[in-house]
Amino acid sequence: MVRIWIMFTSLKRRHYNKAILVRISMISHWKTQFPEMYNLLKAWIILSDEHPVESTHSIIRAQTRHSDTAAQLVNKVKSIFVSKTKQANFRLNFTPPKHFAFSHGQLKYLKIKSSEFLTTTLEEIIKNQSSTTLHYPKKENGKVKVTMPQLFWNKMMKENILPMSFLSDTPSNENTKCDLPACKVDDDNEDWSVLTGCWHSFHNICMDSAACPLCKEAINKKVEELGNVAKEAILFGNTADLNDADNEDEEVAMENCPIVPTTNDDQISESVTEMKARITNLAPSAPSEIHSTQEQRKHIAAEPCKPPHCKTCHTQ
Repeated sequence: MVRIWIMFTSLKRRHYNKAILVRISMISHWKTQFPEMYNLLKAWIILSDEHPVESTHSIIRAQTRHSDTAAQLVNKVKSIFVSKTKQANFRLNFTPPKHFAFSHGQLKYLKIKSSEFLTTTLEEIIKNQSSTTLHYPKKENGKVKVTMPQLFWNKMMKENILPMSFLSDTPSNENTKCDLPACKVDDDNEDWSVLTGCWHSFHNICMDSAACPLCKEAINKKVEELGNVAKEAILFGNTADLNDADNEDEEVAMENCPIVPTTNDDQISESVTEMKARITNLAPSAPSEIHSTQEQRKHIAAEPCKPPHCKTCHTQ
């Protein structure tokens, strides 16, 4: 659950980054204060399914307006669910019984295709590291943009797509082997490694644990920040969150889905084994510097490039 929270926080998914944090806090409280409750949830994790809550929320949103007052919302919600017929047929508001978009065989096939796509994407990123460019804002409160031609052509993307290290005050530096500001190692042969979870790299002797020391500090700050926002919303109904107001991409509903073929378990096993081997063999090129200097850590504003109108206009 902590990894899910980090993912939503990195992607700046409003509400989701706070809801999961509240859930983690509740579970931690039950673990120490009410172990019986904690053990029950641990043994029956399916009890925490929030699908009924999400379904109810969808019904309410479909029949209310943003301009409704609190009193109007209360009355409308009561009128929506006062009908015994609606309560008895709650599930029918969303999907007909025993109606699924894909069979189990088709889902297995989609699993392989998705894995192949992700593996190929990771390989392209490793092969074209030098083509990724950060564009720092000229204004103090501006946002960092990134171009990754191997994935998005020259389209300016939000920094959300970058590894978690770019959430910290010390982003990873591809030109150095150790991102720790206090690094004093001068031996070019000193063992070092890249933390694939955030993409920071360190000399092995510079780390006192398996966790990234730079991202740990950034995560602690984010926990405190989002925790205070969630507490204000719960206690006082204050949902203002200026630092968390990025517009989310609208979800596209699936319509007229193409026919998906099926596959067997042997094909799945072979494909997964092959892709695991390909991912394991991925490794970034060795940086030229041992550790970064103070001058290298300064952000230099880059001139933004104009994205092409279409892929045909783009030249490598």
